[in-house]
Amino acid sequence: MKFSTAVVATITTGILMCDIREVYKLLNHMSDQSVYTHQIPMFMRYYRPKLEALHPRLVPEVGFNVKETQYEHLLAYMVERVGPELEVPAMPIAPVTPFAGLVAGKVAFVVRTL
Repeated sequence: MKFSTAVVATITTGILMCDIREVYKLLNHMSDQSVYTHQIPMFMRYYRPKLEALHPRLVPEVGFNVKETQYEHLLAYMVERVGPELEVPAMPIAPVTPFAGLVAGKVAFVVRTL
């Protein structure tokens, strides 16, 4: 399935360069499951090296400072290197519990009753 370079680069750089719904769509496609908001960082860490291996030109050249570049310039740089869209196959993983990605021992929410 083809995805915009902006959404694929969002996964590989950690810098949001597209609508968040596109991130969900890509991660859901790759993992073949529904990704919850709190799981996005976990799935991004898992799929980043796989996307970089699949599309090595997404990895910026040595000396290109991703963190100090405005995202518009970074995206233009990426599109120039790889084109406006990239083919991304499904790469399913074992089903992940909806609670995966939460920090153990930390309160995720508090429910008060009267």
